[in-house]
Amino acid sequence: MAECAGDSMDRRDGRYWFIEPEVFFLTLFVVLAYFVRAGELPLRGEESTRAQMAFEMVSGNDFLVPRAQGQPFRIRPPLQMWAIAFSGMALGDWSEWTIRLHSLLASLATTVLVYGYARTFLGRLGALAAGAAFASFADWFQMGRQAETEAIFTLLLGGALLLWHWGIVRGWPNWVVFSLGYGLMASAMLAKGMQAPVYFVGATWLYMVVMGDWKRMFSSGHAAGLAVGAGVVAAWVVPYARELGWAEVAMVWTGDPAYKVNGTVYTWKSSELFRHLFTLPVELLAGTLPWSPLIFTVFRSDFRSSWPAGWRHVAFLWTCIGVALPSIWIPPGGLPRYFAPLLPCVAVLAGASVEWLQRGGQGRAWIFLRAVAALLMAGLGTVMAFSPWLTAFPKWAGFAEPVPVAMAYAGVVFLMAVVTAFSGRISAPAGPRVGIVCLAAAMAVYFSGFVMDFRVRRSESPAEAMLAIKAALPPGQKLVSFGDQYLAPLFAYHYGLPITTRRPWPLKVEDLPEDLEYFCFESHGTDSRVLPFKWKQIGVFPLDRYRLPNPVSRVVVGQRE
Repeated sequence: MAECAGDSMDRRDGRYWFIEPEVFFLTLFVVLAYFVRAGELPLRGEESTRAQMAFEMVSGNDFLVPRAQGQPFRIRPPLQMWAIAFSGMALGDWSEWTIRLHSLLASLATTVLVYGYARTFLGRLGALAAGAAFASFADWFQMGRQAETEAIFTLLLGGALLLWHWGIVRGWPNWVVFSLGYGLMASAMLAKGMQAPVYFVGATWLYMVVMGDWKRMFSSGHAAGLAVGAGVVAAWVVPYARELGWAEVAMVWTGDPAYKVNGTVYTWKSSELFRHLFTLPVELLAGTLPWSPLIFTVFRSDFRSSWPAGWRHVAFLWTCIGVALPSIWIPPGGLPRYFAPLLPCVAVLAGASVEWLQRGGQGRAWIFLRAVAALLMAGLGTVMAFSPWLTAFPKWAGFAEPVPVAMAYAGVVFLMAVVTAFSGRISAPAGPRVGIVCLAAAMAVYFSGFVMDFRVRRSESPAEAMLAIKAALPPGQKLVSFGDQYLAPLFAYHYGLPITTRRPWPLKVEDLPEDLEYFCFESHGTDSRVLPFKWKQIGVFPLDRYRLPNPVSRVVVGQRE
């Protein structure tokens, strides 16, 4: 039996949510805030690792086994690399923008999905707030624009949760509901691993138990969904196991360094544990500003009594959060980005709070929220307006914008603050919509404009360093890398030619073939290793994120004499 999904007007209109003007606005917002400048930053973190493995998939025509320098790379399943490889083949280049395209599309799809799910029980105002909240979370301006796993993982796992409940709300057949849910969950497993089934199975099964939905729990449709999920995983796992063996399959699911950061309970330090218990919630709330404070509105005693239909959706969303949160809150190594697949749930809760406060007779609370939003925007504008004078403070000089740019950013945000402050004079629902749009747009100006400028100015320029190295090498020269570990993927990505030959660090001349001439090796800090032959340095490739007079991490390219 389908759950109640709000009043009849929302139910009728919500079925055609995809043609509503709010969807067009959210699409335009994501394109402008995320797509436009996605290629300006150099690859950083694990972005180059994903890109290089995708490149090797295409160049080697092997989409089954992710590889680095021609050898199996066992820390992640391959779905994200498939997405990057498809982008590279479709667009015919391997630029930073192309490598991040799958994350941009995932951010757009998740934003639209949040709006669509919200329309199962919210009006257009609340759904707009939910979609705008997700797209303008402070942390998402970074996670949603980089070629890390978070964006595609959030789309798949967050989508599995929301579409599962969406199907229940709309009364879809059980086999459709569970097939969608488990199919997307399995796809999320192929992106990041075992985090997906823990969150999805834990949340959906607990929800069915709490709601007493035993008939659905033990339905044939549920069994069909389990079969679909198992089939999706097996479609890659079985051929991979035939190629490399089942022991290698286990390495893929357990080899991610994120699983090893926390160690075991016996190795946890009490000081780190208690500090983490305090700091993680603060980090999560800060990363989901300016919308996160709204989600606690649903705990007010009059929320459930005045909106029983909405409460059932809220219960599901909080169940998802409650199942996931302990796994990153308790272990001292848990990071805020591990919470990313639950951000769609947080966004919908924020949208529900906005709609309830605006339509539920909470006039004073709404006026207060409007004033806080206007002050926040004014604060962001002030920071940007005064940024040109930060050159007087060496620690903050990187944030200094040229005066014309700073004034333009600040002027736009100040205007939005004024419009928001006076939006109460505009009749509903236009007035609240104006405030929501202005707040999201101000966040985009700040993070996609001001903060992005700072990151671009400070970033190292690996492309320039590689041009200098290639100019000193014979055209098309292949390199041999020294060392027991994989060579830094950022170097391999920019070099553009396969570096498939890797040798242990040579201890004597006899360890090397006589015809070896050009080589490279990764070096960190005050590296004291010595090569047992005469050689000259061709160039140094920096691996640090930000410009430093002397790179701490680098790849050295040399020529044997």
